[in-house]
Amino acid sequence: HPNDHVNLGQSSNDVIPAAIQIGATLLAEVDLLPALRQLVAAIEERAAEFGAVAKTGRTHLMDAMPLTVGQELGCWAAQLRSAEQRLVDTLRRVRRLPIGGTAIGTGINADPAFAASVCAELTRISGSEFRSAPNLFEGIAA
Repeated sequence: HPNDHVNLGQSSNDVIPAAIQIGATLLAEVDLLPALRQLVAAIEERAAEFGAVAKTGRTHLMDAMPLTVGQELGCWAAQLRSAEQRLVDTLRRVRRLPIGGTAIGTGINADPAFAASVCAELTRISGSEFRSAPNLFEGIAA
């Protein structure tokens, strides 16, 4: 039967979402997060440099109370740090792969050890901690 030989129990319904999640994880960890951290460091450096320079604040496209350039830049850095934390939190879920769920999430044609084995190997070769999704039905549907 093809599930035993050609497909080896795999389905595009679990493999494709898993591949997308792996790619997104590695891109975020290798490129996006380091760039974001570098940007935050550069903004914080400028915030310290221009900490005493006053400027007019803006709200609703109108002039508002004064603040310093350092305060404004500090706000930007804080917003980016918050975005970084949200991304890190999201990646914890993205690293939960639906692999082994086969066509609809039952895993009916997959070896019971398949998902754990694939995730362990992906973790080993990538350095990112991949795990099997706790609910393969949800992982495939997500």
